[in-house]
Amino acid sequence: MENEMPDFNLWLELEAVRTVIVLTDGTVLMVLKKFRKRADNGRWRTGAMMSFFGKEAFKSWSIFVSDEEIVFGALKTEEGKWEVGLPIFKNGQNDSESNRGTISPHIDGEKNPYIEISIVTARGRISRTIFKNDPPPNS
Repeated sequence: MENEMPDFNLWLELEAVRTVIVLTDGTVLMVLKKFRKRADNGRWRTGAMMSFFGKEAFKSWSIFVSDEEIVFGALKTEEGKWEVGLPIFKNGQNDSESNRGTISPHIDGEKNPYIEISIVTARGRISRTIFKNDPPPNS
């Protein structure tokens, strides 16, 4: 089905627009890969995959319903399971910005830099924290 999370190995990676962000100490903070695939209706679907500190974290992809482009996103949880968020209409007709996901960097001045990512699913907002080094022990 078209709205299922795609296997980007079957899509064309747009290597010319790959983004890599490196911290001053040489650590790769983020890699953003973009993809595209021609849909059955002849239109181009787009997709993206983000990793932080070398850990796969987020995927997004578009589908078309009639002439409407809809974007889905999925967050990879700490347990390694993908959770798909609520759809976002490309033309901006969503009721609220609160339906969108967030990426919050905590880099400067941190002993163990980290990124917090969250998305809104049908069950509510879920989040994941990705540390540069191993997560600190729970106290």
